[in-house]
Formats: sequence, C-alpha cells, structure tokens
Amino acid sequence: MSRLGLRHLPASFHTCVDPILQPLAAYCYRNRIFLALLLAPPIVHRLYSDYTDFLSLGPGGIPYNPLGWLISSFARAVLPRDVLSTTVYTTSPSTRTYLHNLPIRQSPRPSLGSHPLPHRQTSQIPSRDVIDAVESAILEIHADYASSTELKTSVYEKTGMGLFIHPNVQSPTLGEGKREVAHVHATEEAGEGSLHVLLAPRDCVEVIEKGWGQRHPLAGVWGGKVLPAEYLLVYAPREWSEVAVVRRIVEAGVRSALGAEGKPVPGGWK
Repeated sequence: MSRLGLRHLPASFHTCVDPILQPLAAYCYRNRIFLALLLAPPIVHRLYSDYTDFLSLGPGGIPYNPLGWLISSFARAVLPRDVLSTTVYTTSPSTRTYLHNLPIRQSPRPSLGSHPLPHRQTSQIPSRDVIDAVESAILEIHADYASSTELKTSVYEKTGMGLFIHPNVQSPTLGEGKREVAHVHATEEAGEGSLHVLLAPRDCVEVIEKGWGQRHPLAGVWGGKVLPAEYLLVYAPREWSEVAVVRRIVEAGVRSALGAEGKPVPGGWK
C-alpha cells in the first residue's frame, strides 16, 4: 500500500482496504495489455471527436492539421477562462473613449467553439448577406480613413481581410510591428461573421458590458506579448441594425489607434 501513497492513513483503514486493493492492483498489472485495448477505443473516439470539432472551426492563425489541434488543446488547458472580466480595463491609466451610448445587445451571448484557437462563435450565425455587409462596413471605414489605413491579409488569421493602420502613420497605441486593428471572419472556410478588434481600454468595457463581445483568451497573456489585453472578439451581427453597431466598434478601434478625436474628413482625419 505504500506505493499507492496511503502510508499516512490509520492501520484500521489498511486492515479493511488492503485485502481489496492489493488483489485489484495485481489483476490490473497482469491484464494491463487487455485493459489498455479495452480502454483505447473510447479514448480514441473522444480524441477524434475533439479533433473534428477543431476542424469544424475552419482555418485561422494556427496550422489547420493535427499540430494545430495539439496547440489549441494545450492552450485550452492553460489559458484563463474568465473572458468577461473588465477589471484590467477599468484599472488602466488610459481613460479615453471613442464609443458613446452603445446600445445593449438583445439576447444572450452566442456559444463559442470548444477550442480557443481559432477563436470562433458557433451559434447565432448570420446569413451570408449580413456577413457580406460586415465586410462592406470594413471597406467603408477604410475609405473614410484612406490616408491612414490599408487593407491586406490578416497577420493574425493568415487568411481573410484585415484593416491596418498604414505603416507611415504614427500611432499612439501601436508599435512598428503588427498594426492590425480589426479583421472579420468572412472566408468561405471559416466565415461566421464575427470579428477581432483592438480597442481602447474603456471601449473594451463598453463592448463587454453591453454584450457585444468578449476578450480573446490570449489577450494580455504573458504581458501582452502574444496579443494586447484590448484584443476582443466582437460577435457577428445578426441583422442589418447590428451591422451599424459593429461598424461603430471597428471605427472606434481605428480612431483609438490614430488618437483621432474627430470624424474623418476627405483625404485624412482630424
């Protein structure tokens, strides 16, 4: 029994349990190959089911293969699960906000995939025309801030359209590296209409508390070396009126990155 780590228990316990556990342990050891074969099918089925769940989220960011599944499974095991807390934002020294009077999102939050990578919602999926409208909203914002932004493939997703601050434009919040403000998940392989947006800390509070989004599980982890703490998932709009709200959120991200107080003007911003 000492090998089972039960030496600290009283002698009466050993007297009662030893006659049961010792033969059971001996049986398991003698039949270890049989038991392994017996348990293998349900374990393999569980792993395969989890792998297919991972693939169902579509490509995005990490390898779309068993290696990506292992990475996502590890991340799921170690990443924080509280993605709705706003404490990190309310304690931020930055108090600037670019979102005002955001409406409360009606209905519960959508479900998300069992894997944190790629980060996708799995319920309340809008129709294709609404997803196209979200892409059009991104294009409109780029047109409004034409001298300050550019469109190219998302550096985070490795696929799909991303909205970036132009490298020649100074930003009070973005460094010289990744200057991506937002991208929409709208590809045919992984297009459920949600977005990832980088916002000002106080705007993160507004979006989360009003029910429009939540923090990415990697946001702020390891001192923000992977993703900034203000990197949010914004839920897919379900109808045309919600597209307008999502557009406001993305534009707030652009204005925050530019430090812009006013509305864009032709040829630039003020």
